[in-house]
Amino acid sequence: ATAYDVLKTTDGGRSWRELGLNRKLTDSQNRLIGEAIAVDPNDSNTIFFGSDKEGLFISRDGGEHWIRAIGIPQDSDYGIRCMVFDENSGESGKGSQTAYVGVSGYGVYVTHDGGKSFTKMNGSPTHQARMKLAGGRLYVTMMKKSGTMATSMQGGLYVYRNSEWKNITPPPVYGKDMAALAVRESDPDYIITAMAPFVGTDMFRSRDGGATWEKLAYTRNSADICFNPLNEKELFITYGA
Repeated sequence: ATAYDVLKTTDGGRSWRELGLNRKLTDSQNRLIGEAIAVDPNDSNTIFFGSDKEGLFISRDGGEHWIRAIGIPQDSDYGIRCMVFDENSGESGKGSQTAYVGVSGYGVYVTHDGGKSFTKMNGSPTHQARMKLAGGRLYVTMMKKSGTMATSMQGGLYVYRNSEWKNITPPPVYGKDMAALAVRESDPDYIITAMAPFVGTDMFRSRDGGATWEKLAYTRNSADICFNPLNEKELFITYGA
């Protein structure tokens, strides 16, 4: 066994094996932000793995072999912390063409050729915590204190739509670090977000894409929340950090 690796199961979790990538995922300080592994919804053999200090790795054969992506920085302060594929940019069995990768300290990078090349999105959040894609909009929470590289951007919640980035952080916590994020796929205007752990416990909901917000009575120190994809009236939440 090695200190760092990607594990794979083909029997529903009854057994696991190491794939031999041997790259560090993250450190303990930033364990609460992610996700740093993503599988292409249009091709389960294509996997993105975001390392701590060595860039982005891509596998095209279910994790048996890996290559380092071109155009992704390798000297990030806290590595690659989140990523998401655009399922609508490809076809089943042929793979997705568009994917977004958050590189801490630098910004969000995008590929439109299935990962062959990446470019930085100008004005994108520099220290990402969570990333969601719904209705053609890319939502990103930002934790400024999670990085060491200098940035003029504030913590909060940002959205990329109509080819521009906009800060849509709830006014009561404007400028504060935000982490947990959930967006309904069936209704991309419906958003729930929460303050970053160690910053606060307030949670907020918007029904109009971030134009207005209401504070929820339920508060928790949470780093991640998500809607049940089979029943979007249900919300799952992690507690603690």
